[in-house]
Parts: sequence; C-alpha cells; structure tokens
Amino acid sequence: MSRCADDGIRDYVADPDEEAAFARWVEGQVADWACEDGEPDISRQNADGQNGDGQDAEGQDAGEEHSGEPDVQAQVSALKGLVDWLRSVAPDDTRGPEATRAEMIDLIATLEGGKGPIAAAQARATHAFARTTIREALAARRTLRTARRGIAPQIALARRCSPSLADRHLSVARALTEMPHTRAALTAGIIDEAAAAAVVHQTSPLSDEHRAAVDELVAPRFAGAIAREIGKLAARHAAELDPASIVAKHRKAVSERGVWTRPAPDGMAYLSVFGPLPDVVGALASLRGYANGVLGGHHEEDDPPAERTHAQIMADTALRLLSGRTAGQTQPVHIGLLMRPESLLGHAQDDPDRCVDRPAWVVGHGPLPAALARRLLLRGCDAADDSSDAGHQNFDDLTPDDLTSADARPADPMPGEPAHTLIQRIFTSRDGRDLVGLESSARLPPPALRWALIIRDDVCRTPYCGAVIRHADHVSPFARSRTTSLANGQGLCARCNYTKDLPGFSTRVLTPQEVTEYAHGHPDDPNTGIAQRAGLNMHVTEIRTPSGHRYLSCAPPLAGG
Repeated sequence: MSRCADDGIRDYVADPDEEAAFARWVEGQVADWACEDGEPDISRQNADGQNGDGQDAEGQDAGEEHSGEPDVQAQVSALKGLVDWLRSVAPDDTRGPEATRAEMIDLIATLEGGKGPIAAAQARATHAFARTTIREALAARRTLRTARRGIAPQIALARRCSPSLADRHLSVARALTEMPHTRAALTAGIIDEAAAAAVVHQTSPLSDEHRAAVDELVAPRFAGAIAREIGKLAARHAAELDPASIVAKHRKAVSERGVWTRPAPDGMAYLSVFGPLPDVVGALASLRGYANGVLGGHHEEDDPPAERTHAQIMADTALRLLSGRTAGQTQPVHIGLLMRPESLLGHAQDDPDRCVDRPAWVVGHGPLPAALARRLLLRGCDAADDSSDAGHQNFDDLTPDDLTSADARPADPMPGEPAHTLIQRIFTSRDGRDLVGLESSARLPPPALRWALIIRDDVCRTPYCGAVIRHADHVSPFARSRTTSLANGQGLCARCNYTKDLPGFSTRVLTPQEVTEYAHGHPDDPNTGIAQRAGLNMHVTEIRTPSGHRYLSCAPPLAGG
C-alpha cells in the first residue's frame, strides 16, 4: 500500500480492498462513474455497502454481523464511569484520609502514565471514524473530497480543538497504524502524544518501509526521553535512510514561511517569524549585537538604556525596525477598542466621585484593563496633537480586516507619520452583553454589519476554533431565511464557513426560550454550561454534525460584561 504525498486524511482511501474493488469496477466498464478533480465519484459498492464479490467494505462476509457498535457503546459507558471515578481520586476536601508524600507521588505518576493509553485509544477511534466515513461515502456514491472535508471538523469538535489541530491528530492516527513500536509505546504509557506526533512528523515524507525502519530504530530510546529528543532522533534516522525526501520536506517548509501574531495576556501580543534557520538565527544575532551596543553606549541615536534589560532592548529594537519608526516615535496603530464611556472617563457619568474601571475589549485579542486602554488612547491623542493630519484615516474607510487581520496596520506608514486614535461608539444592550441588532435588505452584509459581527463574535464562532474571522455570513442561508441581520449572522474563519455547507452539517440560531429549556433539560450535556452562561441577551447557535451530535456556540459578552 503506497502512502499519499500529503500524509493527511487522503490516506484513508488507500485501502487494498477499496483499491481492488475500484479496479475491478473500472475493468467492468461500468458507465455511471465520473471524476472530479482526479477523484472518482465513487462507487464500486452497491447500495447496501457490499462489494461485487459479496463482501462488505471491511472485507468481511456479507452475512457476518457487525458487533463493533454495541461494544463501543459499552466502552463509552465504562469510560464515563472511569471519568466519574477519577473525579473522586484526589478530593479537594483536606479533611479526608491522609496520604504519605510517596503515595501522592505514586498517584501523580500513575495518572500521568494513563495519558498515553488514552491518547492511543483516541488515535484508534479517530482512524476508525475516518475509515467508516470514507466507506459510507463509497456506499452513498458521494465524492471522496466532500467526505474528507467533513472528517476533521467533527474530530475537532469532539476533541475540543481547532480544525487545523484535528488535521494533525488525523495524520498521527493514520501513521500509527504503520508504526507498531510507537503505537505500542504510546499504549503502554511510555511516551506521550507529543512524542508520538514528533516521530510521525519527522517521518512524514518517507515511504512505508523507511517509516517502519525509523519506528524500529527509535523504539529503544523511548524510555526517559522527551518529545523533542525523540523527534531529533527520528529526524536523524530519516535523513540517513532517505536524504532526498528530507530535502524535499525542507523545500516545502521554506515555501510555507510567514509572519503572524497571536494575543498574549496582560495587553501583550506575540509576533512570530517562520523562516529558514540561517536567516532567523542571523536576525537574532544582529539584535543581540545591537542590544549589546546600546548597553555599551555605542548607539547614541537610540533611546538610553535606562532601566531596560538586554531582552527588552532587543524587543524594542525589533518592533521599531519592523514598523519603520525612528527612535522615540509613537507607534501609529489601528485597533478595534470597545470601551464603555464610564471606563473611558474613569468614573460613572451620573456620579463623578464613583470610580469605574471595567475592562475594555480589543477586537480579536481580548480584555484590556481600563487604565491601560486610557493610556493607549491618550498616547495616540497626544502624539496626534503635535502633528498634522497627514495620513489620518477615517472610520468610514476602515474594513473589518483592518481591525482583525494578522498584518493589519495603517496604509503605507512613513517615518514620522503621526499616531492617531479612532474612537467609535458601539451601542450595546442595557447590560452591555450584546450588540443592538442591525439589519439589511441586501444579501451580503454591508460593511457596518460585517464589522459589528466581528466585534460581537471576536473570533471564529465554531467552538474551540479560535481562528481570526475572515467571513461574516448568514447562520441560516439567505435563500431560505431572506434575512441579513446581526441575529442571523456570525463571524467564521474561511474553513469553518465552508464546512457548515457540507452534507450533514447545519447551523441555526436558538431562541431565548430554547436556550433556557436546553439549560434545564440536559443536566449531563457538556453544552449545558454554555446555555446557562448565555442568559437571554446572548447570541447562541446550535451546530449539528453528520454523526448526529450537536454543539452550542455562545457569543462572548462585550467589554467584559
């Protein structure tokens, strides 16, 4: 069996039984087949899921009963009981039975050892789910492309992670079927999921034979090694066995170089540069050398070291050079800042003596203490007062991408361009937890409505995704609802917006009554907490997946409301 080049979920069609069945089907010159993007619109199988030779897609006799589903249901029930038992293993009540320090360390180590078997079981279930999905697509004469696109989103919701991370889980699950030593070590708790993923990643461009060889070579080093060490060892063996594949993998990595940001706590953010090792190391060395010069007094044009550390000077220098600012110049910035008037002024409008410091909200990043938000606004206003209006951009000229995209910045900033601050009043419900409704008769959301959706939802509304909003679209399709409004809209990343239109997926807005009924009628459902948190002023949607599961998504409260 040959593996596909991308080592992703396409591998789930590379099954000998399915390939042989498809070959026999083509040889029989069945006329009702079609190709889409190089893939058959499938269907060597009959409507009942059987092959032409009287076997089902698993290669079993047609008359043989499937006993997997009842067993899986029993296993799920047993696991729920185990989870309930684990909640009582180390009770919070300090008045309970005392244990020695050695016993508590034994408990901690035993619980840690259980993570590997759980991850291995998840991988097996993930692999089985993907294979079953593909077989059902074959039986239903659906395209494999459509079937594959619906696998990772369901895994992501089940594992409470982003779809991109679910892609990696799928790749690991598929690869572990070809790596018995790594799979056995994970099942035994000798390594964790990160170590197994490291071996899979380093062997991704190899053939089945070379991957199995690396699996055997690294197995003796599993005990006591961390994921990074195991990954380096696997990379070394992979380079020895198939240098050409590793070179091709490097070329692919170089083509994926880029820059991105992600929010950090306390009003900070990360700026990441992904590039070739020599270039990144060279840039870091240059920053270190410059910081050494500042501390040594060799760069008088720079701000004085004052109380700045070596690392702080490196950070200041990198951000200043990347933004094109001169030393001492204030950073021109466009951000979406949600802030109540009381927090902006620092006191209640009806009582000047009462201090109000409710946090502000930076669109796409999260809460910001009111004092820091006022400082940000005042810094921009002070800088603007000392300069002309050159380069100023009105609010009407902004697009939502200007506020949320990773590379958002003022257009063509020049050295010495004044900093400027945009303040836009956002009308919310009385308790500040939701935006006042907006509507439009157009099919596509107008800019103001699109911007309001981004402000309300903050990040992609699919649970656990967390990606930047790229699409502002209807919850219920416009063709059916004929409504373009804040209530019938949601902000999604591009992938999740395309996913919701796949067969078997659906999304709808829940009414306040439905939210209340859900909160009281499903005490054991994980979504109950979301429903209880929502209240009556929150926008709540329900996502249904092809597997029959449903998940709730609740818009976050505005400005920390």
